[in-house]
Amino acid sequence: MEYKSKYRKLYVVVGLILAAINPVAIADHVHRNSGHQKWRAGWDIFDEQLDYNTGEVTWKHSPGRSLLIITYTLRGATPNRQYQVGVHIFDICPTTFGQFPSLDGCAAITREGVTRVVEGIELGVVTTDSDGNGSFTVSVNGIEPGTYQIIFDVRAGVGCNLPVGCGGCAVVFQSPGPFGVGTSKITFPGSSESED
Repeated sequence: MEYKSKYRKLYVVVGLILAAINPVAIADHVHRNSGHQKWRAGWDIFDEQLDYNTGEVTWKHSPGRSLLIITYTLRGATPNRQYQVGVHIFDICPTTFGQFPSLDGCAAITREGVTRVVEGIELGVVTTDSDGNGSFTVSVNGIEPGTYQIIFDVRAGVGCNLPVGCGGCAVVFQSPGPFGVGTSKITFPGSSESED
């Protein structure tokens, strides 16, 4: 009887330890698969107006899927203006990012004193209202497997790197930044890979 009692206590202790570890594992998994990031000044124009306390970019990667959902939110930016939004991907040169093509060409560039190979991908437009507030959500589907080092960016206008025009290429906001140093690392598994 004493033998069974010892094992029951052991099971209870193991159960308590697993219960304590599980929330930590869940929190780590969520942290690696989502981001809630503040903007900072971009690497081309540093004085574009923005409420840095409330403007943000959020992203969520669905585990085991090649899907990334991104919401760009601007607060207190220039009123009644269009800002082109996208990502810069470092050290690899994808021809597409999901359904979005690369149109600029991969190259080494220097910004904020750092030189890195980077590819810019344009994803959409945030249009601000009369208070300078606006947001845009995009679902990027079918992303090739791999680990991507990404900075989310906001450009000063629209038409940059697009076949229908040019202009507005200056990056006015970035997250996390600074250029090539602070990146969000996001891994998209292949068909035979899985995530924790």
